[in-house]
Amino acid sequence: MARRFLNPAILIEVSGLLGRGKHHFKLGIGGTPHIATSLNFNAETSELEDKLVFSSLIPLRIGYRYQKPEGGFFFRVGYTPFSKFL
Repeated sequence: MARRFLNPAILIEVSGLLGRGKHHFKLGIGGTPHIATSLNFNAETSELEDKLVFSSLIPLRIGYRYQKPEGGFFFRVGYTPFSKFL
């Protein structure tokens, strides 16, 4: 029977806009600590073992934002690569 696990995570990020007028460049970095499950094979006992593993994802945010200073419609596009950190 398959077991299900809840893996809670909380995103922590700092980001900011650079630029004046209508054009802005957005940069950000963060961390997402979470608890994950890992299924390992124990060669000595020939059994599968469940382990809880603390891990973290590190997202980067790079983007462009177009918005008039007086507000209203805005357009933004971005890229968010991330790496896993154990």
